[in-house]
Amino acid sequence: MLECYECCTQQLPRQSCVLACVSTHERTHWRGEDCRYVARKQRLWSGHAMEKAGIMYRIVSLWCVVVLCVTLGCGGGPGTVSAASVTCAPTPGDALGPFYEPNAPERDHTGQGLIIEGTVRSARDCNPLSAAVIEWWSANSHGDYDNAHRATQHTSTDGSYQYTTDFPGRYPGRPPHVHVRVTAPGHRILVTQVYPQQTQTALSVDLVLTPQ
Repeated sequence: MLECYECCTQQLPRQSCVLACVSTHERTHWRGEDCRYVARKQRLWSGHAMEKAGIMYRIVSLWCVVVLCVTLGCGGGPGTVSAASVTCAPTPGDALGPFYEPNAPERDHTGQGLIIEGTVRSARDCNPLSAAVIEWWSANSHGDYDNAHRATQHTSTDGSYQYTTDFPGRYPGRPPHVHVRVTAPGHRILVTQVYPQQTQTALSVDLVLTPQ
């Protein structure tokens, strides 16, 4: 049996245009002009189906956009808290070592050849900490710790810092490293170390503190 639409569009002889248009519960036979009528109905139904499919596509797309915005916190105004809070992984701690001395001079240069820069942040929300204090100490080119390579500095208003020093000498049994101790109100003290490679002249290091 030919489908109703095929029968009419192929312009078959009237007497051969016998179609079986099957509904849910019954079968009705059509001829001639009835075939054209059913074909128009089929095209109309097809149009409705495509229109409904288009509406459903737009609804699903809009829903996906809403879910994405809620997840990423887009479109939030000042003071708006996102449903998915942004957090930063805390910087891993490292040994304080035996050569830490408090109250080092406040400065951001203790030599030249190695630049360490970055931002001090809170692990709570990744926001910069403008009131952080950073203490540095490292060995000189001979591998000895001295006061010339000690410094204290405060982060800027946007939490950033830049420290310039000599490339640390090789301390016996250790790779080249620079000690750092960071404090900030409402956060735990961070004690860690930075390990520059032999060919490096600059490092970018964000120091992330854990809230108390």
